[in-house]
Amino acid sequence: LPSISVKGTGDEAVTSINLGGLAIDENTTVKDFAKAVVTNNPEFDYGDQISFYKVLQRLNAETQIPYCAFSASYVVLDKESTAKLWDLVDKVGFAAKEG
Repeated sequence: LPSISVKGTGDEAVTSINLGGLAIDENTTVKDFAKAVVTNNPEFDYGDQISFYKVLQRLNAETQIPYCAFSASYVVLDKESTAKLWDLVDKVGFAAKEG
């Protein structure tokens, strides 16, 4: 499996996946995303799956005991899917600023 690195924290975190000029927003389709990933990253191909796991540390309001909340989302790089990307995945893991 290709390794995806993440640099930065919070809203400044970015991955090593190059999206070329694609700016992801509420209208971006899976097809748009898949084409950008496959075109700009030789280690990816159509049919591959990209998964994002989010782990947040929380504090129980009553007991004051910390715990972790987990969530996951994924997308298959489908070159024909017209589904909106953010309808399938967590925006936090699949938002792009530049590149």
